[in-house]
Amino acid sequence: MVKGLLFDLDGVVIDSESYNDKACADLLAEFNEGYDRDFLKPRMVGKSDIEGMNLLVEHHKLPISGEEFDIRRKENKKRFYEKEIPYMQGFESFFEKLKSHFNCPVAIVTACNKEYFDLIDLRLKISDKFNHNIFRSEMVKKHKPAPDVYLYAGEKLNIDCKDCLVFEDAPAGIVSGIRAGSKVIALTTTFSKETIINTIKEIDETINVDEILFIDKFEDNSLKEVINFSEN
Repeated sequence: MVKGLLFDLDGVVIDSESYNDKACADLLAEFNEGYDRDFLKPRMVGKSDIEGMNLLVEHHKLPISGEEFDIRRKENKKRFYEKEIPYMQGFESFFEKLKSHFNCPVAIVTACNKEYFDLIDLRLKISDKFNHNIFRSEMVKKHKPAPDVYLYAGEKLNIDCKDCLVFEDAPAGIVSGIRAGSKVIALTTTFSKETIINTIKEIDETINVDEILFIDKFEDNSLKEVINFSEN
């Protein structure tokens, strides 16, 4: 029986990943570097900002620190979160139907920091939609792919993560949900199924990817798949 629905934010609830890509690419262009998205993004998404930017700076051998890159990148991101990023296509209708079917607590479990979240929340009212159950990686010691933030969310909601469905788009987040004991639905909106599987194997080769449900969009057919998946 499903007792909780836990959603990552970026790339699942909100359509932010193309904007996040642009924030990195624009800054890398100042160093005459092209953004190596296919390699970097699957490894950065779900991690803290500093962890991700340290990886990017090291990969591109930039003459600045990950912290400095992150500070400059954030100025672009703030504008996107405040004024431009929308909900994922189909999410709102899908979410209401899912919530009605399972009739259980819902929550956001995200690596997005509070500053960005507050900016987009003012416009999209995400907190209201999720009954103000917002859990961020900064609330725990270990970020995704560690299970800590999902376990923390389960504790605060007074539910066992083994009784939860987790919706993620990033390999690190998918691994985090699986390690927390949840059933995981992986959206292929940000990365292809192949990229997700390959990156998961790099993170943790013991994970059985056949136990993950992959969906490519929020629609009625996907809703049926999620319901069937929850019952198996």
